[in-house]
Amino acid sequence: MDIFRIAIFGITGAILALMLRDGKNTYSMLTAITVCLLIFAFILPYLTEIMEKIKEIGDGLDIYTEYISVMIKALVVAYISMFSSQLCRDFGQGSIGDKIELGGKVIILINAVSIMDDMAERIMRFIQ
Repeated sequence: MDIFRIAIFGITGAILALMLRDGKNTYSMLTAITVCLLIFAFILPYLTEIMEKIKEIGDGLDIYTEYISVMIKALVVAYISMFSSQLCRDFGQGSIGDKIELGGKVIILINAVSIMDDMAERIMRFIQ
């Protein structure tokens, strides 16, 4: 199972980063960032597979493609903002991590507003 590879790689990277923390803190930070990015790159194919399945489900249910597109964008923004904010917290920069999460939430909300606007238009047309 791939989760074992991810876990072993992550634990090894964390131990290496801890060992490097005593000498040069910069190398420790770079090691942690590299490990996180490599893990993210490893799971990226799984995320694209999820996105494709969501598109297939949306096509099968005859849901508007705009809605599926917004949902996929929201998932991508959520994953990226969560990943990067946790990385900032790992380096003791919780306030920056909080702002990244806030930015992600605002971007998701902007995308959701477009759906709400479209739905309101459809409801108004249906009522008339």
